[in-house]
Order: sequence, then structure tokens, then C-alpha cells
Amino acid sequence: MFIDSNNRSFKYGDGFFETLRVHKNQILFWAYHQMRILESLACLRLQGPSFFSLQHLQAQILERCAGINSPNQRVRVTFFRTGGGRYVPQTDEMDYLIEAEPLQGLPFAPTPEGLTVGFCTDIRLPSGDALASCKTNSAVRYVVASRYAAEKKWADALLLNTYGRVVESTKANFWLVFYPDGQNFDDARQNKAVTIITPPLSEGALRGVMRAFLLDVLEGWGYKIKEQPIAPFDLLQAREIWLTNVIGGLQTVAEVEEEGQFLHFQPFLGRKIQRLLADLM
Repeated sequence: MFIDSNNRSFKYGDGFFETLRVHKNQILFWAYHQMRILESLACLRLQGPSFFSLQHLQAQILERCAGINSPNQRVRVTFFRTGGGRYVPQTDEMDYLIEAEPLQGLPFAPTPEGLTVGFCTDIRLPSGDALASCKTNSAVRYVVASRYAAEKKWADALLLNTYGRVVESTKANFWLVFYPDGQNFDDARQNKAVTIITPPLSEGALRGVMRAFLLDVLEGWGYKIKEQPIAPFDLLQAREIWLTNVIGGLQTVAEVEEEGQFLHFQPFLGRKIQRLLADLM
């Protein structure tokens, strides 16, 4: 494999990437992806070539997927600044690379028993700056934390920011569901006592497409939604934990391990959302 030594993505991580799911020649949640791509281009001050448009990009993605013998594909589009320079680039023009691969299994299929996860406290995510919510091409924090999760035999690792608050996992946005002790989920829903919390982008959370979609859906269903910081001890009061992204949909967490102790969670509302996502397919 040949890599141009002047490639700014290779040398500086100067760019970002977008992960998409294609099903039967349709890019799922494309409107949300378009918005995130535009926001990322603006954040990194990248300018497309004269022929570039989101409609052209959409056509190129679907053309790339057409040659794959599978109804489901994972697509990664890597955007990077062209030209030379060191920290100060010589140009703001960008180019991009489209990669696609088949996805096996049923779309948005849940893990029946739920996931086991834990905290990776050695890695801290930055918060409060413009780049924190972008999927930049420098993802080394997530690589190291994913390796740690694999060593622990967890499905994923939860990450904290520099203030010690829970932000996300290595590959998904993070959600907590609360309702009163002594009430089952159906009673709490009828009493409008269910509250769903996810960290705001200002905490360092990635601008997840599935996150944006679910914020719209859950608000439409009438649930009380809050974007607010989450401390690790908040998990002690939560009834459900979700991890969400566009590839896996919504996955429920069954156990969180911390210092050899396990917290246990239920999947009631999470299961309902999993059925909604499956119906999209």
C-alpha cells in the first residue's frame, strides 16, 4: 500500500470521516448526514472542489455500493485537506475517499442479552471546543480505549471527559433512562415520569446521526428529553442505558463493570426503539 508522505490526513489527521449505512440502495438518515458533513466542513475550514455537491457525493456513494453483493453496506467517506504545508496549510481545498463493505446479519439487530461495558479512565475526551464533536481523522483516543475494552472482554468502553463526566463510548453516543423506583416502565410512561438524558455536545460528545434522529423521535413521542452532563454516580439511579450509532442502531447495556463490581440495567424503552429502527428496513 502506498501513502503519499505529503498527505495531510496521514501527517496531521487533517480531515474528518463520515460513517453511513446503506440499505437496498438507500442511504439511511441521509438528511442528518448531510447536515453533519456541512458542519464538519465549516468547522475544519475545508472547501470542496468545483464539482463537489452533496447530491454528487450521494450518487458516488450509491455507485460504489452497487458493486457489492449485499443489501446492507457500511460506508466510510474520509475527507482530507489537500496540498502541503505544516500546521499552516497551503490550501483549504479538500478531497475525499469512499470505502464500502458488506454488513452481515439482520439490520439493527439488538444484542438479546444486552452489552457488558466498563469505564476506561486512562483516556479523557476534550470538551468545550469546536472540534470536540467532529469525527476527525485522528481517532487515537478511541483506538486505545477500544483496545482496553477488548483486554477486559467488554463489548465497549465508556469514556469520560476532562471533568470526569461520562460522554460516550468508543463507538456510540450514551443515554440514560430514569423513572421512579417502585414503578414499572408502563406505569411510569402513563404517568409521564420517564426522563431520558444524553450528554450535550459541549461535553465533548460526537455529533451522532442516530443521536440527532432519536432526539427528534423521542420528543415527538412526548418523552421528557434532557441534554445535560452525566456524572458516573448518575448511573446508580438509572433504569436503562443505551448506546447508539448508525451501524448498530440502539444497543441496550445490561451491565456496567467498575472496579470489579457490576451495575445491572433493563431494556424496556430501548426494546421499543429497536423495533422502530427495524421497521425502517
